[in-house]
Amino acid sequence: MLLEISNVTKQFGGLIAVNDVSMEVNEGEIVSVIGPNGAGKTTLFNCVTGVYTPERGKILYKKDGVVRDIVGVPAHKIAYLGISRTFQNIRLFKNMTVLENVLVGRHSKLKSKVWEILLTLPAFIKEEKESVRLARNLLDFVGLLNRESEISVNLPYGLQRKLEIARALASEPKILLLDEPAAGMNPSETEELIRLIKKIREMGVTIILIEHDMSLVMKLSEKIIVLDFGQKIAEGSPVEIRNNPRVIEAYLGKEEAEIA
Repeated sequence: MLLEISNVTKQFGGLIAVNDVSMEVNEGEIVSVIGPNGAGKTTLFNCVTGVYTPERGKILYKKDGVVRDIVGVPAHKIAYLGISRTFQNIRLFKNMTVLENVLVGRHSKLKSKVWEILLTLPAFIKEEKESVRLARNLLDFVGLLNRESEISVNLPYGLQRKLEIARALASEPKILLLDEPAAGMNPSETEELIRLIKKIREMGVTIILIEHDMSLVMKLSEKIIVLDFGQKIAEGSPVEIRNNPRVIEAYLGKEEAEIA
């Protein structure tokens, strides 16, 4: 077990967005969370990453052999512990260059003190050079090294998605959460994304993704969790989910299940 979500409930006033959801993610897995709009998928991600604190439940994370409950831990500390994410709506620093955006993702790993930065001491200079080297390696990994000096907002949409993934990887996560990474992509870009996600898993990163593209979900996932109205209604392999009558009724529909 790398991450265990146990009986997590999150509500906003009278609305229960996530209702008693439990799931387990093992190291090296690709796990997809699917369901209709408003099912609670992004709210669940926000609970895992410290954006929201659930009213009930535990979120257990294992690092270096130690299991801890990260409920209530601030988002920046969760990133430092090794859980990173992208967002459904791209959140790049639009007026920064491609390279600068990735360098921002390194922030949680920097160790230089304020006075070392202000005085431009050798320790800071060394760390800065190493950060640039690692950032360029990540840009090369996602196919953006030749565009490192461009302003990020000028990139085509599909490349902005790749840049956001590179920035999330800059913090050297053990778990990467991808919120609808294929949204707005054409079929060619989606196939590239599938290859990229497989490469990320080969790096030793565990991946949890929210996605509406069922072809991508079925190709990538070892395990699929299905939410509906905040509750988990199914969990299983792609074959099991494709043939689950409750999932077909609530989300896939007969035609979509046959295509998937």
